[in-house]
Amino acid sequence: MDRMDQIYSQAELTIVAAAGANDRYGLPGVSTRSRTLQRKEIIGTVNLLQIPPHTSHTLRSSVWAGRGWTYQEGILSRRRLVFTDDQVSWVCNAMHCAETVRTPEEQLNKKDKDTPFEGFLPRMVNSNRGKEELWDKYRDIKGHIMEFSKRKLSDESDVLNAMLGIFNSFNTSSQGALLRHWHGLPATLSLKSKTLVLPLHWYHSESAKRREGFPSWSWAGWDGGVRMPLHDVEVPRDCEIEVQDHTESHIPLFQAMQSTESSSISPPAQMLITAKTMRVNLEEKTWGDLNDSFSQETQKGNAKFLDGLHAILPVTECVSALVYAYMDVDTVPEGELLGLILGRQSSKAGVGILLLEPHGESYWRVGILRYRDGRGTEPGNKNLSHVVYVDAEQNVLEDDVGSTDTCPLWLERAEVKTLGLL
Repeated sequence: MDRMDQIYSQAELTIVAAAGANDRYGLPGVSTRSRTLQRKEIIGTVNLLQIPPHTSHTLRSSVWAGRGWTYQEGILSRRRLVFTDDQVSWVCNAMHCAETVRTPEEQLNKKDKDTPFEGFLPRMVNSNRGKEELWDKYRDIKGHIMEFSKRKLSDESDVLNAMLGIFNSFNTSSQGALLRHWHGLPATLSLKSKTLVLPLHWYHSESAKRREGFPSWSWAGWDGGVRMPLHDVEVPRDCEIEVQDHTESHIPLFQAMQSTESSSISPPAQMLITAKTMRVNLEEKTWGDLNDSFSQETQKGNAKFLDGLHAILPVTECVSALVYAYMDVDTVPEGELLGLILGRQSSKAGVGILLLEPHGESYWRVGILRYRDGRGTEPGNKNLSHVVYVDAEQNVLEDDVGSTDTCPLWLERAEVKTLGLL
Protein backbone atom coordinates (compact mmCIF):
# COMPACT_ATOMS: atom_id res chain seq x y z
CA MET A 1 0.00 0.00 0.00
CA ASP A 2 1.23 3.51 -0.81
CA ARG A 3 2.66 5.54 2.04
CA MET A 4 -0.24 7.95 2.57
CA ASP A 5 1.83 9.97 5.03
CA GLN A 6 4.31 10.74 2.23
CA ILE A 7 1.60 11.43 -0.34
CA TYR A 8 -0.25 13.95 1.83
CA SER A 9 2.78 15.54 3.50
CA GLN A 10 4.60 16.05 0.17
CA ALA A 11 1.58 17.23 -1.80
CA GLU A 12 1.62 20.91 -2.77
CA LEU A 13 -2.12 21.10 -2.12
CA THR A 14 -4.92 18.82 -0.93
CA ILE A 15 -8.45 19.53 -2.16
CA VAL A 16 -10.96 18.77 0.60
CA ALA A 17 -14.44 18.00 -0.73
CA ALA A 18 -16.30 18.78 2.49
CA ALA A 19 -19.73 19.33 0.93
CA GLY A 20 -22.36 16.67 0.37
CA ALA A 21 -22.81 13.12 1.56
CA ASN A 22 -20.74 11.27 -1.05
CA ASP A 23 -18.20 11.61 -3.86
CA ARG A 24 -20.95 12.20 -6.45
CA TYR A 25 -21.89 15.54 -4.90
CA GLY A 26 -19.11 17.44 -6.64
CA LEU A 27 -17.32 20.65 -5.70
CA PRO A 28 -19.82 23.51 -5.25
CA GLY A 29 -19.02 26.42 -7.54
CA VAL A 30 -16.68 24.34 -9.73
CA SER A 31 -18.78 21.46 -10.97
CA THR A 32 -22.44 21.66 -11.94
CA ARG A 33 -23.22 21.98 -8.24
CA SER A 34 -24.20 25.55 -7.33
CA ARG A 35 -23.10 27.18 -4.10
CA THR A 36 -25.43 28.61 -1.47
CA LEU A 37 -26.39 32.12 -2.51
CA GLN A 38 -24.80 34.80 -0.34
CA ARG A 39 -27.58 37.21 0.57
CA LYS A 40 -27.09 40.96 0.29
CA GLU A 41 -29.36 43.79 1.39
CA ILE A 42 -28.96 47.49 0.70
CA ILE A 43 -30.52 49.86 3.21
CA GLY A 44 -29.93 53.43 2.18
CA THR A 45 -26.18 53.86 1.96
CA VAL A 46 -25.49 50.72 4.02
CA ASN A 47 -24.72 47.36 2.40
CA LEU A 48 -25.53 44.31 4.55
CA LEU A 49 -23.83 41.09 3.45
CA GLN A 50 -24.49 37.66 4.90
CA ILE A 51 -21.35 35.96 6.21
CA PRO A 52 -21.43 32.13 6.17
CA PRO A 53 -20.44 30.09 9.25
CA HIS A 54 -16.75 29.69 10.07
CA THR A 55 -15.19 26.86 8.08
CA SER A 56 -14.37 24.89 11.22
CA HIS A 57 -18.05 24.96 12.22
CA THR A 58 -19.13 23.76 8.78
CA LEU A 59 -16.53 20.99 8.77
CA ARG A 60 -17.54 19.65 12.18
CA SER A 61 -21.06 18.93 10.94
CA SER A 62 -19.94 17.51 7.59
CA VAL A 63 -19.96 13.89 6.45
CA TRP A 64 -16.28 14.37 5.56
CA ALA A 65 -15.44 14.91 9.23
CA GLY A 66 -17.07 11.64 10.26
CA ARG A 67 -15.34 9.37 7.73
CA GLY A 68 -12.37 7.27 8.79
CA TRP A 69 -10.45 7.58 5.52
CA THR A 70 -10.50 11.38 5.52
CA TYR A 71 -8.85 11.68 8.93
CA GLN A 72 -5.25 11.40 7.74
CA GLU A 73 -6.13 13.61 4.77
CA GLY A 74 -6.92 16.43 7.17
CA ILE A 75 -4.06 15.77 9.60
CA LEU A 76 -1.13 15.02 7.30
CA SER A 77 -1.71 17.56 4.53
CA ARG A 78 0.30 20.78 4.67
CA ARG A 79 -2.09 22.94 2.63
CA ARG A 80 -5.81 22.34 2.24
CA LEU A 81 -8.28 23.99 -0.11
CA VAL A 82 -11.64 23.30 1.52
CA PHE A 83 -14.83 23.34 -0.57
CA THR A 84 -18.13 23.68 1.30
CA ASP A 85 -21.58 24.68 0.07
CA ASP A 86 -20.94 28.25 1.28
CA GLN A 87 -17.40 29.09 0.24
CA VAL A 88 -13.84 28.02 -0.48
CA SER A 89 -11.33 28.28 2.38
CA TRP A 90 -7.57 27.95 2.71
CA VAL A 91 -6.34 26.00 5.73
CA CYS A 92 -2.62 25.39 6.16
CA ASN A 93 -0.49 24.76 9.24
CA ALA A 94 0.08 28.48 9.72
CA MET A 95 -3.17 30.22 8.81
CA HIS A 96 -6.79 30.03 7.74
CA CYS A 97 -8.59 32.39 5.39
CA ALA A 98 -11.97 32.32 3.65
CA GLU A 99 -12.98 34.01 0.42
CA THR A 100 -16.01 35.68 2.01
CA VAL A 101 -14.01 37.63 4.62
CA ARG A 102 -11.10 40.02 4.04
CA THR A 103 -8.74 39.86 7.03
CA PRO A 104 -5.36 41.62 7.55
CA GLU A 105 -2.49 39.19 6.95
CA GLU A 106 -1.02 39.65 10.42
CA GLN A 107 -4.29 38.40 11.91
CA LEU A 108 -4.45 35.42 9.56
CA ASN A 109 -1.16 33.98 10.75
CA LYS A 110 -2.08 31.46 13.45
CA LYS A 111 1.26 29.70 13.62
CA ASP A 112 1.93 28.24 17.09
CA LYS A 113 -1.45 29.53 18.29
CA ASP A 114 -4.72 27.80 19.06
CA THR A 115 -7.20 27.95 16.20
CA PRO A 116 -10.88 26.98 15.86
CA PHE A 117 -9.60 23.79 14.19
CA GLU A 118 -7.85 22.62 17.37
CA GLY A 119 -9.41 19.33 18.39
CA PHE A 120 -10.98 18.90 14.98
CA LEU A 121 -7.61 18.79 13.23
CA PRO A 122 -5.60 17.98 16.39
CA ARG A 123 -2.00 19.18 16.46
CA MET A 124 -1.04 18.91 12.81
CA VAL A 125 2.04 16.72 12.59
CA ASN A 126 3.67 18.78 9.83
CA SER A 127 3.55 22.05 11.74
CA ASN A 128 6.83 23.61 12.78
CA ARG A 129 6.73 23.12 16.53
CA GLY A 130 10.42 22.58 17.07
CA LYS A 131 12.11 19.46 18.33
CA GLU A 132 9.72 16.94 19.87
CA GLU A 133 10.53 14.34 22.48
CA LEU A 134 9.49 10.77 21.83
CA TRP A 135 7.03 10.86 24.72
CA ASP A 136 5.38 13.94 23.21
CA LYS A 137 4.85 12.00 19.99
CA TYR A 138 3.51 9.05 21.99
CA ARG A 139 0.93 11.26 23.70
CA ASP A 140 0.07 12.87 20.35
CA ILE A 141 -0.60 9.58 18.60
CA LYS A 142 -2.88 8.48 21.44
CA GLY A 143 -4.85 11.68 20.88
CA HIS A 144 -5.16 10.85 17.18
CA ILE A 145 -6.42 7.35 18.02
CA MET A 146 -9.11 8.76 20.31
CA GLU A 147 -10.28 11.13 17.57
CA PHE A 148 -10.12 8.53 14.81
CA SER A 149 -11.97 5.86 16.82
CA LYS A 150 -15.12 8.02 16.72
CA ARG A 151 -15.25 7.91 12.92
CA LYS A 152 -17.09 5.51 10.63
CA LEU A 153 -15.79 3.19 7.92
CA SER A 154 -17.75 1.64 5.05
CA ASP A 155 -15.46 -1.38 5.25
CA GLU A 156 -14.56 -2.24 8.87
CA SER A 157 -11.47 -4.15 7.73
CA ASP A 158 -9.92 -0.79 6.76
CA VAL A 159 -9.60 0.41 10.36
CA LEU A 160 -5.80 0.16 10.49
CA ASN A 161 -5.17 0.88 6.81
CA ALA A 162 -6.91 4.23 7.28
CA MET A 163 -4.51 5.04 10.15
CA LEU A 164 -1.25 3.83 8.61
CA GLY A 165 -0.31 7.30 7.42
CA ILE A 166 -0.61 8.59 10.98
CA PHE A 167 1.40 5.68 12.40
CA ASN A 168 4.11 6.10 9.76
CA SER A 169 4.44 9.82 10.45
CA PHE A 170 5.24 8.99 14.09
CA ASN A 171 7.57 6.09 13.31
CA THR A 172 10.71 7.33 14.97
CA SER A 173 13.49 6.69 17.45
CA SER A 174 15.08 8.99 20.02
CA GLN A 175 17.79 8.50 22.62
CA GLY A 176 17.72 4.72 22.47
CA ALA A 177 13.92 4.41 22.32
CA LEU A 178 11.51 3.39 19.57
CA LEU A 179 7.88 4.20 18.83
CA ARG A 180 5.91 1.36 17.24
CA HIS A 181 2.35 0.05 17.12
CA TRP A 182 0.97 -3.46 17.60
CA HIS A 183 -2.40 -4.00 15.93
CA GLY A 184 -3.05 -0.28 16.41
CA LEU A 185 -1.82 0.08 20.00
CA PRO A 186 1.09 2.56 20.11
CA ALA A 187 4.09 1.47 22.16
CA THR A 188 7.41 2.93 23.24
CA LEU A 189 10.41 0.64 23.60
CA SER A 190 13.42 1.62 25.68
CA LEU A 191 16.38 -0.25 24.19
CA LYS A 192 18.61 0.64 27.13
CA SER A 193 16.34 -0.59 29.95
CA LYS A 194 14.58 -3.24 27.85
CA THR A 195 11.16 -1.96 28.87
CA LEU A 196 7.99 -1.62 26.83
CA VAL A 197 5.08 0.73 27.51
CA LEU A 198 1.78 -0.34 25.97
CA PRO A 199 -1.59 1.44 26.61
CA LEU A 200 -3.70 -1.60 27.47
CA HIS A 201 -5.67 0.63 29.87
CA TRP A 202 -7.84 2.16 27.12
CA TYR A 203 -11.60 2.05 27.70
CA HIS A 204 -15.00 2.82 26.18
CA SER A 205 -17.24 5.42 27.84
CA GLU A 206 -20.15 3.64 26.12
CA SER A 207 -20.48 0.09 24.89
CA ALA A 208 -19.17 -0.62 21.39
CA LYS A 209 -19.60 -3.17 18.61
CA ARG A 210 -17.05 -5.97 18.16
CA ARG A 211 -15.03 -5.62 14.96
CA GLU A 212 -14.09 -8.98 13.44
CA GLY A 213 -10.56 -9.68 12.30
CA PHE A 214 -8.85 -7.64 15.01
CA PRO A 215 -7.92 -8.58 18.60
CA SER A 216 -10.25 -7.61 21.44
CA TRP A 217 -7.34 -6.15 23.46
CA SER A 218 -6.83 -3.41 20.85
CA TRP A 219 -9.13 -0.45 20.25
CA ALA A 220 -9.09 -1.54 16.57
CA GLY A 221 -11.11 -4.61 17.56
CA TRP A 222 -14.11 -2.40 18.40
CA ASP A 223 -16.32 0.06 16.54
CA GLY A 224 -16.70 2.86 19.07
CA GLY A 225 -14.91 5.87 20.50
CA VAL A 226 -12.18 5.08 23.04
CA ARG A 227 -10.30 6.98 25.72
CA MET A 228 -6.64 6.42 26.59
CA PRO A 229 -5.61 7.60 30.08
CA LEU A 230 -2.31 9.35 30.66
CA HIS A 231 -0.98 6.42 32.66
CA ASP A 232 -0.07 3.25 30.83
CA VAL A 233 1.21 -0.25 31.49
CA GLU A 234 4.93 -0.84 31.59
CA VAL A 235 5.85 -4.32 30.40
CA PRO A 236 7.31 -6.64 31.71
CA ARG A 237 7.56 -4.98 35.12
CA ASP A 238 3.86 -5.48 35.81
CA CYS A 239 3.34 -8.61 33.77
CA GLU A 240 4.96 -10.73 31.07
CA ILE A 241 3.63 -10.65 27.54
CA GLU A 242 4.75 -13.06 24.84
CA VAL A 243 3.72 -13.71 21.25
CA GLN A 244 4.54 -16.36 18.66
CA ASP A 245 7.17 -15.67 16.04
CA HIS A 246 7.25 -17.13 12.51
CA THR A 247 8.63 -20.40 13.92
CA GLU A 248 5.70 -20.55 16.40
CA SER A 249 8.12 -20.12 19.29
CA HIS A 250 7.08 -17.86 22.16
CA ILE A 251 9.15 -14.67 22.43
CA PRO A 252 8.72 -11.52 24.58
CA LEU A 253 6.56 -8.87 22.97
CA PHE A 254 9.42 -6.39 23.41
CA GLN A 255 11.65 -8.55 21.24
CA ALA A 256 8.95 -9.03 18.62
CA MET A 257 8.27 -5.30 18.36
CA GLN A 258 11.95 -4.49 17.93
CA SER A 259 11.94 -6.32 14.62
CA THR A 260 8.50 -5.16 13.49
CA GLU A 261 8.06 -2.10 11.30
CA SER A 262 5.56 0.48 12.53
CA SER A 263 3.53 -0.05 9.34
CA SER A 264 3.05 -3.78 9.99
CA ILE A 265 -0.57 -4.67 10.73
CA SER A 266 -0.39 -8.45 10.48
CA PRO A 267 1.75 -9.62 13.44
CA PRO A 268 0.35 -12.38 15.71
CA ALA A 269 -2.95 -11.29 17.23
CA GLN A 270 -2.83 -13.51 20.32
CA MET A 271 -0.92 -12.37 23.37
CA LEU A 272 0.22 -14.81 26.03
CA ILE A 273 0.03 -12.79 29.23
CA THR A 274 1.38 -14.00 32.57
CA ALA A 275 -0.03 -11.85 35.35
CA LYS A 276 -2.16 -11.90 38.49
CA THR A 277 -5.78 -12.84 37.90
CA MET A 278 -8.97 -12.80 39.95
CA ARG A 279 -12.63 -13.77 39.69
CA VAL A 280 -14.97 -10.81 39.20
CA ASN A 281 -18.71 -10.55 39.91
CA LEU A 282 -20.68 -7.59 38.54
CA GLU A 283 -23.79 -6.01 40.05
CA GLU A 284 -26.02 -3.17 38.86
CA LYS A 285 -25.80 -0.09 41.11
CA THR A 286 -27.49 3.33 41.12
CA TRP A 287 -26.27 6.33 43.13
CA GLY A 288 -28.98 9.01 43.05
CA ASP A 289 -28.83 9.86 46.77
CA LEU A 290 -25.06 9.62 46.84
CA ASN A 291 -24.71 12.07 43.96
CA ASP A 292 -27.04 14.47 45.78
CA SER A 293 -24.92 14.33 48.94
CA PHE A 294 -21.83 15.19 46.91
CA SER A 295 -23.60 17.90 44.91
CA GLN A 296 -20.87 20.53 45.35
CA GLU A 297 -18.16 18.12 44.27
CA THR A 298 -20.30 16.88 41.40
CA GLN A 299 -20.35 20.39 39.94
CA LYS A 300 -16.55 20.42 39.72
CA GLY A 301 -15.26 18.99 36.47
CA ASN A 302 -18.47 17.00 35.84
CA ALA A 303 -17.45 14.65 38.65
CA LYS A 304 -20.15 12.21 39.71
CA PHE A 305 -20.87 8.60 40.58
CA LEU A 306 -21.89 6.55 37.56
CA ASP A 307 -24.92 4.27 37.55
CA GLY A 308 -24.33 0.86 36.01
CA LEU A 309 -22.41 -2.34 36.51
CA HIS A 310 -19.90 -2.42 39.37
CA ALA A 311 -17.38 -5.03 40.47
CA ILE A 312 -17.30 -5.96 44.16
CA LEU A 313 -13.69 -6.05 45.36
CA PRO A 314 -13.03 -6.93 49.04
CA VAL A 315 -10.52 -4.52 50.56
CA THR A 316 -10.63 -5.88 54.13
CA GLU A 317 -12.91 -8.37 55.86
CA CYS A 318 -15.30 -5.50 56.61
CA VAL A 319 -14.84 -3.13 53.64
CA SER A 320 -15.44 -3.62 49.91
CA ALA A 321 -14.78 -1.37 46.93
CA LEU A 322 -17.55 -1.08 44.35
CA VAL A 323 -15.70 -0.25 41.13
CA TYR A 324 -17.49 1.01 38.03
CA ALA A 325 -17.08 -1.36 35.08
CA TYR A 326 -16.40 0.27 31.71
CA MET A 327 -17.95 -2.40 29.50
CA ASP A 328 -17.01 -2.88 25.87
CA VAL A 329 -20.14 -4.94 25.18
CA ASP A 330 -23.89 -4.31 25.41
CA THR A 331 -24.78 -7.77 26.62
CA VAL A 332 -22.90 -8.73 29.77
CA PRO A 333 -21.71 -12.34 29.89
CA GLU A 334 -23.42 -14.46 32.53
CA GLY A 335 -21.62 -15.57 35.68
CA GLU A 336 -18.14 -14.65 36.83
CA LEU A 337 -15.60 -12.96 34.61
CA LEU A 338 -11.86 -13.34 34.86
CA GLY A 339 -9.98 -10.18 35.84
CA LEU A 340 -6.44 -9.69 34.51
CA ILE A 341 -4.58 -7.22 36.74
CA LEU A 342 -2.35 -4.70 34.97
CA GLY A 343 -0.29 -2.16 36.87
CA ARG A 344 1.38 -1.76 40.24
CA GLN A 345 -0.77 -1.32 43.32
CA SER A 346 1.72 1.21 44.73
CA SER A 347 1.44 3.39 41.64
CA LYS A 348 -0.50 6.65 41.87
CA ALA A 349 -2.10 5.61 38.59
CA GLY A 350 -3.55 2.56 40.31
CA VAL A 351 -4.36 -0.53 38.30
CA GLY A 352 -6.44 -1.54 35.36
CA ILE A 353 -8.25 -4.87 35.57
CA LEU A 354 -9.17 -6.27 32.17
CA LEU A 355 -12.49 -8.14 32.26
CA LEU A 356 -12.15 -11.31 30.20
CA GLU A 357 -14.66 -13.82 28.82
CA PRO A 358 -13.51 -17.32 27.80
CA HIS A 359 -13.66 -18.18 24.08
CA GLY A 360 -12.47 -21.72 23.56
CA GLU A 361 -8.96 -22.00 24.94
CA SER A 362 -8.43 -18.23 24.80
CA TYR A 363 -10.09 -15.13 26.25
CA TRP A 364 -11.71 -12.01 24.83
CA ARG A 365 -11.68 -8.67 26.54
CA VAL A 366 -15.21 -7.37 27.37
CA GLY A 367 -14.45 -4.42 29.66
CA ILE A 368 -12.10 -2.88 32.20
CA LEU A 369 -12.05 -1.72 35.83
CA ARG A 370 -10.06 1.43 36.66
CA TYR A 371 -9.13 1.16 40.32
CA ARG A 372 -7.06 3.44 42.53
CA ASP A 373 -6.64 2.51 46.19
CA GLY A 374 -5.91 4.56 49.28
CA ARG A 375 -8.73 7.14 49.20
CA GLY A 376 -12.28 7.35 50.40
CA THR A 377 -15.45 7.45 48.37
CA GLU A 378 -15.53 10.48 46.08
CA PRO A 379 -17.06 11.40 42.72
CA GLY A 380 -15.01 10.51 39.69
CA ASN A 381 -14.47 11.93 36.23
CA LYS A 382 -12.53 10.86 33.15
CA ASN A 383 -9.25 11.12 35.10
CA LEU A 384 -10.35 9.75 38.48
CA SER A 385 -11.55 6.27 39.38
CA HIS A 386 -15.23 5.65 39.99
CA VAL A 387 -15.03 3.78 43.30
CA VAL A 388 -17.50 3.60 46.18
CA TYR A 389 -16.43 1.98 49.48
CA VAL A 390 -19.04 0.18 51.59
CA ASP A 391 -19.04 -1.76 54.85
CA ALA A 392 -20.49 -5.22 55.42
CA GLU A 393 -24.02 -3.73 55.63
CA GLN A 394 -23.55 -1.87 52.31
CA ASN A 395 -23.30 1.53 54.05
CA VAL A 396 -21.22 4.00 52.04
CA LEU A 397 -17.91 5.00 53.66
CA GLU A 398 -16.72 8.49 52.80
CA ASP A 399 -13.43 8.60 54.74
CA ASP A 400 -10.11 7.11 53.66
CA VAL A 401 -10.26 3.35 53.94
CA GLY A 402 -6.65 2.37 53.54
CA SER A 403 -3.38 3.31 51.91
CA THR A 404 -1.31 2.17 48.99
CA ASP A 405 1.00 0.45 51.51
CA THR A 406 -1.77 -1.95 52.48
CA CYS A 407 -2.45 -4.82 50.11
CA PRO A 408 -6.24 -5.21 49.62
CA LEU A 409 -7.73 -8.67 49.94
CA TRP A 410 -8.72 -8.87 46.28
CA LEU A 411 -5.07 -8.43 45.27
CA GLU A 412 -3.75 -10.65 48.06
CA ARG A 413 -5.98 -13.48 46.87
CA ALA A 414 -5.08 -13.07 43.18
CA GLU A 415 -3.43 -16.00 41.39
CA VAL A 416 -0.75 -15.79 38.72
CA LYS A 417 -1.85 -17.41 35.46
CA THR A 418 -0.82 -17.47 31.82
CA LEU A 419 -3.67 -16.62 29.46
CA GLY A 420 -4.08 -16.45 25.71
CA LEU A 421 -5.75 -13.14 24.93
CA LEU A 422 -7.27 -12.61 21.47
